[in-house]
Amino acid sequence: MADTSGAREGRRLVVMSDDFGHCEAVNEGILRAFTDGLLTDTNLQAPCPGFREACALTRQHSVPVGLHVTFTCDWDLVRWKPLTSMKSMVDENGYFLNSVPDAWAGADLDEAAVELRAQYDAIASEGIEMTHLGEHMGVDEGGRAASVMAALAREKNLSHKGHWAHRKHRQGYEDSNTPYYAFDSHFGTSAWRLDLAGKKERLKRTLAALGPGWHMWVVHAAVDHPSLDRLCSQDWHAVRWAREIRAVDYALLTDPEIIDWVEAQGIRPTPIAECPVGD
Repeated sequence: MADTSGAREGRRLVVMSDDFGHCEAVNEGILRAFTDGLLTDTNLQAPCPGFREACALTRQHSVPVGLHVTFTCDWDLVRWKPLTSMKSMVDENGYFLNSVPDAWAGADLDEAAVELRAQYDAIASEGIEMTHLGEHMGVDEGGRAASVMAALAREKNLSHKGHWAHRKHRQGYEDSNTPYYAFDSHFGTSAWRLDLAGKKERLKRTLAALGPGWHMWVVHAAVDHPSLDRLCSQDWHAVRWAREIRAVDYALLTDPEIIDWVEAQGIRPTPIAECPVGD
């Protein structure tokens, strides 16, 4: 049998869960996935209901966290507002909008910059050092979100987690000197429309195909708890993201078979702070 050990060496995998601070079930899932599973990093959402709990867990368990830039809200039942008095990116009741294009279409960029700084300061005031920043629910196609984020990234020497920076360069945004973590590849299991067994098999194929270098696996972890059903109406367009997707991602991260398989493959889960930075 051929010796394949050399081909498996040098593969680093950052495992990133978005939405720390989203709610209690998300906080618990992210913490368990970090302490008992494959998770290496997460992102904090300062405007969300579980933010203070997430900060306490971060300090207690030394969880590496970044700033999850939040200018939208996922749900129709559980909502959140800006930390500032911004008026241009909210509905008539002061809550963030659900649509990224709608939110940024009418955005006052000065207001957005103030709100972003408030979210950064909220985390920093908890005594937490951020490893990166990344957007919640994506950025607008016109680059308005990118420009606001780029200004803070350069000021604080805070690298983007990678996805937006690569897309930004391809689209030719003006802020091309924003620092970002230079991954060789990135993928996410959340959007795969498969059950747990199907996702496990596809995950193995994806990981087995990774070459030497740095790779990112993005998830949205939460423990499987009925409280997630109360985030949105059952006919809400994103209802699968409330409980189903998060519970399956959590199951993947903590599955003993997957954990052992990753180790046997010679893939090394590694925090994002150790990843090379591009510009």
